[in-house]
Amino acid sequence: MAPRPKLPPRARKNALRQLLLLIECPYKPMWEGYAEHGPLFRVKLLGQPEWTIVGDPELVRLLFKMSADEAHGDSNALRAFLGPETILFKNGEDHRRARRVLTPPFKHQRLGVYAGTMIEKMDRRLEALRPGERVTVQSLVVDVSLATIMECIFGVVDEARSRRLTRLFSEWMHTVQHPAFLFASMALGGEPVRVAVRALAERSRARYRPDDPPLPKNPVARLAEVVREIDAILFDEIARARAEADDSREDVLAMLVRARYEDGSPLTDDDVYDQLVTFLVGGHETTSMTMSWVVYFLLRHPAWWRAVKEEADALLGDRAPGFDDAQRVPITTAVIEEAMRLRPVAANVPRVLTQPLAYGGYEMPAGTRVFPSPSVLHFREDLWPDPHRFDPTRFLEKKASPFEYLPFGGGSRSCLGKPFAMLQMRLLTLRLVQRAELELAPDCDPKPAALGILTGPSDGVPIVVRKVRSLPTNEDADLLGESSASS
Repeated sequence: MAPRPKLPPRARKNALRQLLLLIECPYKPMWEGYAEHGPLFRVKLLGQPEWTIVGDPELVRLLFKMSADEAHGDSNALRAFLGPETILFKNGEDHRRARRVLTPPFKHQRLGVYAGTMIEKMDRRLEALRPGERVTVQSLVVDVSLATIMECIFGVVDEARSRRLTRLFSEWMHTVQHPAFLFASMALGGEPVRVAVRALAERSRARYRPDDPPLPKNPVARLAEVVREIDAILFDEIARARAEADDSREDVLAMLVRARYEDGSPLTDDDVYDQLVTFLVGGHETTSMTMSWVVYFLLRHPAWWRAVKEEADALLGDRAPGFDDAQRVPITTAVIEEAMRLRPVAANVPRVLTQPLAYGGYEMPAGTRVFPSPSVLHFREDLWPDPHRFDPTRFLEKKASPFEYLPFGGGSRSCLGKPFAMLQMRLLTLRLVQRAELELAPDCDPKPAALGILTGPSDGVPIVVRKVRSLPTNEDADLLGESSASS
């Protein structure tokens, strides 16, 4: 009889307590396991296969160098939130084919097209703020990010439809971020939860309603109508994009319906739909959560707010930032990177081994779920001295190792939308310090909390608006131009 493999040690808490701890704060099970066992250990959560948590940079390096054949994506709980055709659920050659098709819309040369829209949506939201008004940073950025996605990703040009779709997506995200939804998706498995939601939606008779009527008060009927109406709008937008299949549209949806695999076949409607929803979750939720922490840390540390504003003023003066400007702001970038280190939206980066792996005296058989963990790596004292302190100079002094710092994952399954997300966060941060004077609300006390499959601020980071500077008028711009010319 062959000896049993020596597995990494296992955290002591039982499966239910681990799940409840993760829902309270997704970092805590990892922090406790690291304190108990070091950078390689196992945890068991109710309803989930056992996880092997990896906080060792050298093992992360090995895992990230594996191909999509050697390390698959772990998609158990995610299936409650995303459709079966999303790239996150593809492996091997299917994953490589999907990445080749989905990468072009997010290449740097495409992003310049989107930068102006990002600033326009931010300016519109800032103009609506009033002195003394209390808002949360997360809701403010969600409004901006959703409006940007409607235009840049989905290509929705009809204002009524854009407003309705924005509201529906907000309602959907509010539901799936509830702790009960996450508990069900973890304890029961993502696929059964998704099947139940789709069955409810199919029984609904909801259709697109441009007059933006209220939704049902019953939460079950509400979710069913929201999902059904989102389906109706998005599949109609996909059909419209196919009918307009020329090069005049520059949104991501138009690029997807024009895209072809190597054999010449197009993406199916279901494939396009699932990628759009993935971009939605990855594009606006991650940005709004990270930006909430960015603003929180800047307001908690006014010297850094001043440093970012001085960088913006020196580079931009009164003009709006653009794509090229976003590549020349090291201080702003360092602030964002430090916020992502301290508050990664993904507590872990899941993988499934397709072949055995021996490391550090331990053996991990094929099928082991290995999770490179920002929750461990980003807080190791030996990698980040005084790791809980906000200190953007860490990212000004040296480039972080991709095996110690992984806010966007890594390896063959790294986040496709990273360039889009970083561009948007740089632009929004620059525009905010240019135009707004803010302070944290007296009761602001954000803690990392499970918001659906992501980790965000428990209270959304409430702030009070002190002032929003007006945009220069055309007449002001002309005077500025004359002054520059005469000098």
